[in-house]
Amino acid sequence: LQNNQLTEEEKGKLISLKIRTESGKRTLLMKVLYTEKISAIYQAIKSYRQNFEFHITMYSETKAFEIWGGYPPRAYQNEDKKTLEDFDIADDSVFNLRSISK
Repeated sequence: LQNNQLTEEEKGKLISLKIRTESGKRTLLMKVLYTEKISAIYQAIKSYRQNFEFHITMYSETKAFEIWGGYPPRAYQNEDKKTLEDFDIADDSVFNLRSISK
């Protein structure tokens, strides 16, 4: 999101997320609206992987993953239709990516 594209009300709903890759060597920093769906976070991570060569070689684009974290810790599924607000995810939350087999 571009800050200049947001209304004042939306700017008040921005939160920061830190998402660690499976290896723990990289942390993605994301600013997202509290009203975004979990599936949008998955899409942003997939886009990141496709756009950076080191991730294409380290992690296959088709390799399945899940977002894990929060309190209490749990897995957030790509299929979840709920928003960050629905899950009561706080600003500056830290999550980890975990590889899963499908």
